[in-house]
Amino acid sequence: MKLASADELEQIRAHMAAKPEISLDKPEQFLYDLSKILTFAERISCFMFQIEFDDSITGIGNILKDVKSKDSQITLLHFNIVRTYMKKLDSLLLVTLSVPELENIKRASGVNFDEVTVDLQKLQKNLDACENCIQKALEDSALENLQSFKI
Repeated sequence: MKLASADELEQIRAHMAAKPEISLDKPEQFLYDLSKILTFAERISCFMFQIEFDDSITGIGNILKDVKSKDSQITLLHFNIVRTYMKKLDSLLLVTLSVPELENIKRASGVNFDEVTVDLQKLQKNLDACENCIQKALEDSALENLQSFKI
């Protein structure tokens, strides 16, 4: 993401060199100030991803929470969290998950899991890209400019 082209920035710099007594207008000054921030594009990309990630996870969570058990105690989200946790542990934990009622299976069948999977894969891809951007910002930025990127 670039706010100003290389040509625009060169024109701003040329003006500053040729006529330092004439201040830049606020938009040009803003673009010039942003151009001095190393890894600006990477930083903005990460902030934008954070917003996208929060919105996507909320949306997916809402879809999975809408499908509830008969007693409304367990949602599809709960079930998937426990199932994923058990797979990650790859252990023989004895966790009792009740067999879903037929009514709940019908409601769950209305969830397009292919879309949810695609959304999660997209989030993973964007998360990986964001991690690369963070690494670049950490490597290229001065120590005093790392506050929001420290992990």
